[in-house]
Amino acid sequence: MAVSSHGFIVSLVVAVPGAAWCVGHGWLAFWSVVEVERRAA
Repeated sequence: MAVSSHGFIVSLVVAVPGAAWCVGHGWLAFWSVVEVERRAA
C-alpha cells in the first residue's frame, strides 16, 4: 500500500486548505451563535 510521494503531497495540498476552511467556517458559525445568545440574554 505504498503511496507515491507526489500523490501524497498533492493530497496534502488539497486537504490542508480544505480542513482549514472547514474549521474556519465551523468557528464562525459557533461564534455567531454565541453572539446571538449574548445579545438575547
